[in-house]
Amino acid sequence: MKSNTICTVLDNVRKLFAKHNIESAVLDAQIIIEHVLEKDRVFLLSHPDTPVSNKDCLRIDSLAARRAVGEPIAYLTGKKEFYGYDFFVNKNVLIPRPETEHLVESATKYLNLRIKNSLKIIDIGTGSGCIVVSLIKSLSHSASQPLRHLFYATEISAEALEVAKMNSAHLLFDSVKQVENAGNEFSTSSNNKSLICHSEEPKNLRRSFADTQDDNSETQDDKRTVHFLESDLFLNPELPEKFDLILANLPYVPKVRTEDLGLRTQEEKATDFEPQSAIFAEDNGASIIKNFLEQGESKLDKNGMMILELDPRNAKEIENFAKETYPNRKVKLTKDYAGHDRYLEIK
Repeated sequence: MKSNTICTVLDNVRKLFAKHNIESAVLDAQIIIEHVLEKDRVFLLSHPDTPVSNKDCLRIDSLAARRAVGEPIAYLTGKKEFYGYDFFVNKNVLIPRPETEHLVESATKYLNLRIKNSLKIIDIGTGSGCIVVSLIKSLSHSASQPLRHLFYATEISAEALEVAKMNSAHLLFDSVKQVENAGNEFSTSSNNKSLICHSEEPKNLRRSFADTQDDNSETQDDKRTVHFLESDLFLNPELPEKFDLILANLPYVPKVRTEDLGLRTQEEKATDFEPQSAIFAEDNGASIIKNFLEQGESKLDKNGMMILELDPRNAKEIENFAKETYPNRKVKLTKDYAGHDRYLEIK
């Protein structure tokens, strides 16, 4: 019997996807085969006659079957690129979207204007951790060194928080220290743990981890940490009173009416596989963001800035709500690259 090759397997998966109207049939087939064989695109295209083992064929078939019914490719491979970095994702977290990269870009610009200050920064609803991790990576290549600042990231889902910790450990940090019931300001209760992660610095700033082994040295330790906390928005009592920069990409999509389910695009149907609590919100998608804005009013420093992502369908409503909640601040609604109202800035 003729053995399967990369070429024949690729063609079979492509045909399966085309039969199920997968819009990116060829690309998705390539990604799955690359993932299973642990080969890159160049290898696939330049070695079409390479045999594929029965074991690998079974794995490819299993993943292809899941993709054929609409499961996002990121959940099949366990990763999604964001801001140039591969983030681990699973069904506990929302898959990072390209439009969210704007929050990292805007935050980087803002912090580069305050390079002489040591600031407190928080990512509310961190999910996979893509925003805070990418921001620190971005700052490490800019004028504003991340070691100057103190970073926090909160998430209401304990399962999602674990994913954020994994990404920070993999992409950003050279050592991880769990602090439970310690006698310092970042100690936590038995059911609410704070993970303190020591960041990997640029080469010219890198110090030995031994230099920061003193757990009670807040001066040394805190400047090298990101504090991950399980929290419903700002309600965790371990959080500081004020922040200089608040970032958030919270659930903002209006819930879909039953009669509209059949009218959804393929991309919209794919959200069925993602955690619904990370996507949809009551009050036309605005309820969680309005709650966030009300809580954040007392948390934003007088010279601070808040940046959040919105759904274009309720952006104007939230802009008006923000103007009422922050009457003495500048509230600005900006568009994404597609020309849709997408981001809200408050300062």
